[in-house]
Amino acid sequence: MRLISFVSTTVVALSIAACSGNDPQHGITSAAESNHGSCSQGWSGSGDCSGSDSGSGSTTDSGTATDAGTSVDSGASTGICAEVDVAAIVIALNQGEVDESNAALALLKSAAARTFAQRMITDHTALLAAGSQVFAAAGISPKDDDISRVLTSESHEFVSKVQALASGDKTSADALMVSDFDRFFIAKEVLGHAKALATISELLIPSATTPAVKAALQDGLTVVRTHFLMALDVQRTLAGACGSNPGTTNGGGDDAGTSCDDGGSSGDTHGGSGWGGGH
Repeated sequence: MRLISFVSTTVVALSIAACSGNDPQHGITSAAESNHGSCSQGWSGSGDCSGSDSGSGSTTDSGTATDAGTSVDSGASTGICAEVDVAAIVIALNQGEVDESNAALALLKSAAARTFAQRMITDHTALLAAGSQVFAAAGISPKDDDISRVLTSESHEFVSKVQALASGDKTSADALMVSDFDRFFIAKEVLGHAKALATISELLIPSATTPAVKAALQDGLTVVRTHFLMALDVQRTLAGACGSNPGTTNGGGDDAGTSCDDGGSSGDTHGGSGWGGGH
């Protein structure tokens, strides 16, 4: 899918130093050291700092593995973030989805959009509880970092706008939010879940070193993909593929049977019990 690939590439490029809120002077080296005990396990977990995560690059004096011309391998533990960061990001993703969907219900009109929002509340409330159990069992206490703070801030901003709009104040709302809130909300959910897929696969999974945490994140990808495909389906119903049709939420239009995801099946109903979350 071009949309997910683009977002995924962007996340890789921007997230290398994104957890450095814990140590602004050291960037990825500091994040890696906090996750691997000052590089005592090395990038490959072999017990030293001599190797890169894939063996195709070299290790600089700062302990940061270089890998010329390749992106981060989502299947390897590169130590981008510490697991306390991973926990905080997972919680922020899930809590944000619960809060935003709860707020949106006050303005959503179509049955399809309301059903989707309620599904997000139900699923992500359960995922928050499951995530807490996984982290507690692994002895991991969430520690807010720049990414979790931004996620929480963005969520609070959206909720505030929705609450203001529900009370009749349109001054802070976007034009589409005012003219057709259902379309605005679902478009936001499509993009938000695409970003969440990239965040989990390119940032959180590579950072996880505890087997139970990594396994749960991998399972969580399935849950997030299900939500992403659900959002695409609702968008096609309300506004055509990618919201390309003019008008309101009363009809899907001529594009209702097409897809903006390069032909991915909208009928995918993957299950899964992971708690990776979809924002």
